[in-house]
Amino acid sequence: GYESLSIAGISVLADQSQVIPIALQPSLKTIARVASRSSLSPVRPGTGTDVYSVNPALTSAAATLGGGGGLNNAYSAIAAMPGAYVPPNQVGVNQTVYIRGGYYDQIGYEYDGVPVNRSFDNYPGNSESTLGQQELQIYTGGGQADANATGLGGFINQVIKTGTFPGYATAGGTLGTPVFYHNLQIEAGGSTPDRMFSYYVGIGGTNQDFRYFDQFNGASLTDTIPYGYWPAHVTSLTCCFYPAVYAACSNNFTYHNPLAPPSSTPPPGYLSSDPGCFGSYTSSYGQPSNITQRDVVANFHIGLPHRGDFGRDDIQLLYMSSANFQQDYSSVNDAGPLALGIINAGNPNNWPDFYTYPGNTKWLAPASTQPIAYYYPGSPTARCANINATTFGSDDPVLPNSCPNNALALIPNDYRDGRWDTASIGKLQYQKNFGSSAYARVFGYFFYSNTNRATANGYGSNVTLGITNYQYVVDSHTGGLELQFADQISGEHLVSGMVSYLSSNTLRYFNHNYNNTGNQQISDFTNGKQCFATNTGSGSGSGSFVLGNHAPCNAVVSQGTFESPYGAFSSQNPCAGGELPANTPACRAGASMLLTYLGNSADVNQVGPRIASGSLSDEWRPSDRWNINASVRAEKDTYDLANTNDPAKNFWFAAAQREFCVNPVTRQPLFIPQPPQSIYVYTPLVALNCPIDRSTGKPIQTVHPNGSDGILLTNVYPSTYAVGYAEPRLSATYTVNPDTVLRFSAGRYAQQPQNYEIQYNTAEPNLASNLLGFIPFGYDSPLHQALPQFSDNYDFSVEHRFSGTDVAMKVTPYYRWGTNQLYETVNLPSLNVSPSFNAGTLRVDGVELELTKGDFTKNGFSGILSYTYTNATEKWSNYPNSTVGPLDQYIQDIQEFNALTRAGGGARCYTNQANGKPDPKCGPTSILNPYYTMSLEPLLGRDGWYAPGLETPYLSPNTLSLVLNYRHRKFAVTPAVSLLEGSTYGAPSDVQGLDPRACSANLRSRKLPGNPLSADYTSCGFALTADGTTPCNLYIPNPQTGTFDTFGEFRQPWQLNLGAQLSYDFTPRVTGRLMVTNLLNRCFGGSSEPWSQAYPPNSVICGYTSNTFYNGGHFYNGSSPNDKKANGVPEIPYFAQSFAPAYGDPNSSNYPLALNFYFSLQVKM
Repeated sequence: GYESLSIAGISVLADQSQVIPIALQPSLKTIARVASRSSLSPVRPGTGTDVYSVNPALTSAAATLGGGGGLNNAYSAIAAMPGAYVPPNQVGVNQTVYIRGGYYDQIGYEYDGVPVNRSFDNYPGNSESTLGQQELQIYTGGGQADANATGLGGFINQVIKTGTFPGYATAGGTLGTPVFYHNLQIEAGGSTPDRMFSYYVGIGGTNQDFRYFDQFNGASLTDTIPYGYWPAHVTSLTCCFYPAVYAACSNNFTYHNPLAPPSSTPPPGYLSSDPGCFGSYTSSYGQPSNITQRDVVANFHIGLPHRGDFGRDDIQLLYMSSANFQQDYSSVNDAGPLALGIINAGNPNNWPDFYTYPGNTKWLAPASTQPIAYYYPGSPTARCANINATTFGSDDPVLPNSCPNNALALIPNDYRDGRWDTASIGKLQYQKNFGSSAYARVFGYFFYSNTNRATANGYGSNVTLGITNYQYVVDSHTGGLELQFADQISGEHLVSGMVSYLSSNTLRYFNHNYNNTGNQQISDFTNGKQCFATNTGSGSGSGSFVLGNHAPCNAVVSQGTFESPYGAFSSQNPCAGGELPANTPACRAGASMLLTYLGNSADVNQVGPRIASGSLSDEWRPSDRWNINASVRAEKDTYDLANTNDPAKNFWFAAAQREFCVNPVTRQPLFIPQPPQSIYVYTPLVALNCPIDRSTGKPIQTVHPNGSDGILLTNVYPSTYAVGYAEPRLSATYTVNPDTVLRFSAGRYAQQPQNYEIQYNTAEPNLASNLLGFIPFGYDSPLHQALPQFSDNYDFSVEHRFSGTDVAMKVTPYYRWGTNQLYETVNLPSLNVSPSFNAGTLRVDGVELELTKGDFTKNGFSGILSYTYTNATEKWSNYPNSTVGPLDQYIQDIQEFNALTRAGGGARCYTNQANGKPDPKCGPTSILNPYYTMSLEPLLGRDGWYAPGLETPYLSPNTLSLVLNYRHRKFAVTPAVSLLEGSTYGAPSDVQGLDPRACSANLRSRKLPGNPLSADYTSCGFALTADGTTPCNLYIPNPQTGTFDTFGEFRQPWQLNLGAQLSYDFTPRVTGRLMVTNLLNRCFGGSSEPWSQAYPPNSVICGYTSNTFYNGGHFYNGSSPNDKKANGVPEIPYFAQSFAPAYGDPNSSNYPLALNFYFSLQVKM
């Protein structure tokens, strides 16, 4: 006979093959033998993919990891695994996760096999709630060939619980203090004795508040971390100054600067313009304030017994629903005394209602069509409409339901921005088993998700409040069908495969109806083909026009507005009414004032993806030691595009081809300079004859985008777009002995183009003007032929269990080579969106280490240590169909500066006409060029390797997490620690400089102290630059470092975070737990620079960002910003540094959360 053998602690991973060697020994005198290993052990013979599994015990133990924002979701458990970097102190849904150097949108997510990445932007559409989670799988090299959700750097799957026999039920509740937290969760599962029917049902709810920095929400940190970007804009009397020497705002909206001009024509001895004052909202302003989360999960299995054998088939019915509502610190009350003072000074916060037209209004309807009120979506409608309150015009049309006598319908002072995220999943699956060696599985599913961000704060004529969108909705309905099969065709070969089809109906609606003030353009003097001037005068750019003659449709000279629908005329048809002679070109062409805008403005995306894929795998086991898996995945992605071919959009495309102007070398459209330092308004230059662009020092004749000079802005393109590709993969394991396994994998992984990359569309007819900003990126129609992103991933692992112990480790060196990587242009003002373009090559290498011991449910010590080293760089090529790439805009920034130096062709002085004309004589009224004697700055190397993300680096090169547990019978203590090295920061566009070519007064003319020819900076307008990262801004070398900052030149601080849990089993069925989050949050190290010495890292300062208000770029008068005689007031210390305290991670916008305690009680039944 043989000895009995029991092997404990084996984790069964869903969707994974695993080889368990069992060697029976002849019977001697020993009755039985038990081989024990840790349930956390990473030693898995036969598992070729690099996957880490998290069981419920570890999920619970890791809950305090990272600050408390992952108590009820999987993000804290993800942070406990190697390969994954989860910036701490995040909250809510869609928390930022990076895996092996991949961007946060390069990760695939599945929920029990159902893909949950929405097609619009590849974000996970569900909440990653841990309710019902039996196993969490983190694939750090990419998923298997049959995975539905695709990711380049990693893949995450949640496996859902099933019922057991005997059944079980648990109920648990948690209370938190001093920051409010309530959680209630109930789960039940069961099965018939023969397991022909099993069920699992779970329901949970959480209400959670958040505080930042400390228990007072950072009230003492206003001077250190001011939320001051928007208040300064509000309090500026001249609008839109950024770098400046400000007086400090009082909380009653007053301030004192003795040099503030007393009139619109200031006498000598005063500043040319008043920059206003600087005031700040509270430091926590704009952060999430509270979250309400509700989840329901149900999973049923029905067995169907075979008649001819002992086997059975299985039917699964799975349903999940989640709802999350988040509010932000964004109300008047949240903003603090300054906001209340501004409102009390006569600047009320009212519902932002606007004008629109009835939904059945036709294109080219008469301009006499009566507008209607557009109430802010979701606001109370049993009120008057704040129509006149949203405009500056005095002749706005008064509608019957508008507020009488200029009374206002006010927003409550406790009104906060909101975000709703809802999701539901349904899955029906049938598995047919053929004996014990083969099966076929077919399942269909639906996945619905909706995101709705909205705020009424800060729009219209309101005080600048709020941090989210007027209304932003992404609604996705996805359905799929998949067939899987597997057959053990021999003792050495297991063949498996799948075919899948997925389709999605998606709507992204980014509402911009806040533009519908009385001054909004709504009509043109047109015959439906061309436009004519309503008066004699200049247009939006260069040239002048004669009444009744041909004029650009995009120029105000041909347009009417809500408040003046007939433009300069008094009637809708001036030719018939006798206002215009019948022989004018307009009357001969049959022109009248017609509607060319129908009352709705939004960025719209309705791209419909249809994804067909298939895979085939052969798992070959040539011997007991070897297990080799070869597979290939093929995919065809087809996208149905929205139809933009209609008379309204075609009208505006034809106008754009005649009227806009583009630099054919830089591909930059020309824009009209705006008021001082404004970065909000981008008005394209409109001209029938394009001017010469002299901004870079070399005169370039600009051209119309009509195709004759190689640039064509067009509305003609196919109705569908398709791409196809194959992804071969290979993995293998070699079992050296029962304690040691060697693993290798290599493969190509692809990510489909996302909807938002492929087509750009608008609700308003003038789509062409919205596409103008895409020309520099090589796109000239609504269709952008985005490419799939690829990553070739390689890794090798040594998995080893130390003999005779429950300690095991896994070491994994890895390498990734990514192509067609996306470059995201974040909030480019000339586009009003944040598009992405294929242009990058990503190179990543690193190593993962996992060290495990014991079992979190057993007595004694147990734990898991995870460490990841990531070294990533990225190289950028030209955009598809373009001669420029992501680096060119930064190169142009440097070139714009160099053009002002002596060696670059700059002048020592410029005239005071703000037109860029040099003044060789440097006369008494000239403006001195402060950059003239500076050296030329070297340009960026186009073939260089840079920090991924360029201006917004995101990777931590060293991440470590440690979750320990000590259990003694009923008592357990579980500390959780994370230690993360900061990402890099720095870019050539960090420091904005004054442009002497855009100034109209020097200090002599103002009789202010200082160099007489130096500019009075308050007389300087928008920089005379036409390209670069932000046209009409001038960027200069950082005065604190003496040169342009390079990408990733500086390093953010390290961050250490500690949480802990104490648990006690009062009875076998009742367990109490005390959790503490942010027991310690400490930041240290990083680059030693002037700003990090002025604001050293500590418990609240964990990152730095370029300081919008830094005035070292000559935005001061006199000898320095502290020259009180020249500026009227001393410098505010916050403006003295080119970088200021900010978030540790640019994408998650995470400030440290406050210390908090949670007590939970769980009852098992």
